[in-house]
Amino acid sequence: MSVRVAVIGCGAIARAHVPAIRGAENVELVGLFDQDLSRAREMASQHGNPRVYGSWREVLDDPQVDCVDLLLPHNAHHQFAVEAAAAGKHIMVEKPIATSLAECDDMIAAAERNRVALMTCHTVLFEPGAQKVEEIIRSGQIGDVYMAQTIGLEGPSTVSVRPWLANSRGGGVLMAQAIHQIYFLQHLLGPVAKVSSVIGKRKIVPMTTDDTCLALLEFQSGAVAEITSTFGQTVGPYSRGTYFYGSEGYVSYQPHNTALRPNRPLEVVSEKTYGDRELHEVSYEQESQFKRMWQAFGAAMAAGQPPPVTGQDGRAAIEVVLAAYRSADEGRTIALPLT
Repeated sequence: MSVRVAVIGCGAIARAHVPAIRGAENVELVGLFDQDLSRAREMASQHGNPRVYGSWREVLDDPQVDCVDLLLPHNAHHQFAVEAAAAGKHIMVEKPIATSLAECDDMIAAAERNRVALMTCHTVLFEPGAQKVEEIIRSGQIGDVYMAQTIGLEGPSTVSVRPWLANSRGGGVLMAQAIHQIYFLQHLLGPVAKVSSVIGKRKIVPMTTDDTCLALLEFQSGAVAEITSTFGQTVGPYSRGTYFYGSEGYVSYQPHNTALRPNRPLEVVSEKTYGDRELHEVSYEQESQFKRMWQAFGAAMAAGQPPPVTGQDGRAAIEVVLAAYRSADEGRTIALPLT
């Protein structure tokens, strides 16, 4: 039986979620809600004319809705998730799960209390290229990872289509972009022990929140990672890259560097795999990470299992983001867990 989903919020990211839900197995799009009803109606007309709800209360009261997909400004996640859980709805919530640890804990407790699933949209984990990176690292092809680097270069247009990113700590490049790198690193390297960061003071984007940041993470394993993120890249190719350095090799993943080479393969050095120390290219399939995420969620629900990315996973990522803010504010390294 399919999980019947209502999408809440029909902004930019809904254009990725809605077709993914419609194309995934074990999930079904039953409705849309947005405070701007004309926007919801327009999206419905483009995607099979599901029901358009006139209010959030209509969504909660609809027995045909098994799950809500919360695609809202970050500071609205907590309220909507807690209310959805109380109504017995499963919850898919865009990253970051919330804007404080207290909100995270409240959402997780509400889901547990009402016996509903709470999943955070950590979409990078469902990218075919990222999963190939995980396969390479976990199989030991590059030995023990001791260092990683990430880079995220985006332009001001990311903010212009989501104006709320510019004016509260519910937005900012740490919350909205760097968190992708953070949860990917946590997934592969384990818990973070210490965080240091600086936030750029030379504003490129007209926003009160952070448009540029650098962060250093030290993991409990002893591995370290560097994160570079900005919304201020006004010229040149926008790109996202993650680079892992192991005791016996290296793997580079640059999925968005399409100005240099579309569908760029992984670059891997692994004497264990190839018998040499040359750079080898590793291709991966091209498929929407959103569709793969929804299929994984639907499969988990059908099997009666926890969602593939839990509320606790979302909390762990936001804890690092909050530690980075504290480090930048106080000019010191912050140890985890936060107190």
